[in-house]
Amino acid sequence: MRDCSAREQQQEIFGMYDLLLPTVLFSGRRMRPSMRINDEYTYRMKLVEGFLSEARQDLELSRWRSCVDNSQLIVENSAKAALALVGPVGHTHAPDIPLRQALVRGAFPAEVHEIVRQLVDKAELLGADVHAKSDYGDTVLGRTPWEIFDESAAKRALQMAEEAAHLARQLAD
Repeated sequence: MRDCSAREQQQEIFGMYDLLLPTVLFSGRRMRPSMRINDEYTYRMKLVEGFLSEARQDLELSRWRSCVDNSQLIVENSAKAALALVGPVGHTHAPDIPLRQALVRGAFPAEVHEIVRQLVDKAELLGADVHAKSDYGDTVLGRTPWEIFDESAAKRALQMAEEAAHLARQLAD
């Protein structure tokens, strides 16, 4: 969805996140990565539930742009909730990047790798570019957010957001 130069810029900007992540917490004799439910995870999940409620209302009221905007925030905060389980959460609308880095680094236990991979994919698809378009539109083409997003886009975004919220909840089980 993003062009290469934008992706490279994001990696350059957020690549410094590597320096901010603490050493992974280990438990047991096998030195397995562990995850901890904490205040940041709980806070992010409250955001997820609030935005989910609003996105459902937006869909019901035919507010397509707003539904996409809230859906993007659901996915973003679901990914940030996952990050909170293994380290600090930075200020970004592209949490797919540090989440992927944490996964590659081995910060998550093997049994949740598939869940985290799915969250990474969803956070990339409904990432910073969607956040910008749902708020500002496409300034190059002169299209407002209301012209960009229709009912079909809103339904797809909300479905992806529902899935991301479910995945983030699974990490706490």
